[in-house]
Amino acid sequence: MSTSNLWHEGSASIVLLPGGEEGEHILNIVEEWTRCWMLKPAFWVHSSDEKISSDSVPRITTCVIGRNGRRDIELLEYLSSQDFKQVRLIAIRTVDQSGEHDTLQDRIVDQVKDALERARPYAITSDRVDKPTTKVVRINLIFAPTSRKGASATHLLEPSWDINLVVAPEDRSTPSRFDRATRDLTDSDKEVWLRFVLSNAAVTGGIWAGQEKGILDASHHFQDLSPVQGQVRVMRSFVRGILSEGLSTRVAACT
Repeated sequence: MSTSNLWHEGSASIVLLPGGEEGEHILNIVEEWTRCWMLKPAFWVHSSDEKISSDSVPRITTCVIGRNGRRDIELLEYLSSQDFKQVRLIAIRTVDQSGEHDTLQDRIVDQVKDALERARPYAITSDRVDKPTTKVVRINLIFAPTSRKGASATHLLEPSWDINLVVAPEDRSTPSRFDRATRDLTDSDKEVWLRFVLSNAAVTGGIWAGQEKGILDASHHFQDLSPVQGQVRVMRSFVRGILSEGLSTRVAACT
């Protein structure tokens, strides 16, 4: 099996972003961090109608971002041109002040998940040399700022996915330090909040520069996700980044 050298260990992450300005802002941060050599490539799908065609087999427009900018490509067309050992589908769900769920994102998450399920390589039980071994892992990430209440678990959770992770709403650079709390009320709050969201998605997808595996791949407890399917787990991660004339990043993850 040959894989593009863009994809570390043959694994790729498809990240389903919130819609509207929130999703666009996250894309801008991805572009900023990628230019600084902080992130590895991933597929970023913004939850908007124009990104998913109305065909019987929908065309999914995804954004890929490099150090020289970004461009849109058709997701399944690209996936069909490469061999992958693993593809992670990561949905980012956020709870806003209204507590209302994003019906558009709900629909797009289902469309992308269904399209991948239909298109994924068939499982072959024989010992053929060329049998497909692509593993598709579906991860639902749920975010809410500190003390935010009122969200609907029915709409936020994906019981049929491999794992649902509720991200602890704490902002600590290390586990031993005080929590600065997470907020999204002012523009400056949102700037920090969306970086917090992206940092956790990057840890989950294993796309920090220098990160060899996603957090689920790195832990022997999650090599087989079938025992936790339908369960909700709490995720804690701690990320520190320093940008200066040179670049130094240090990433530590704890689940």
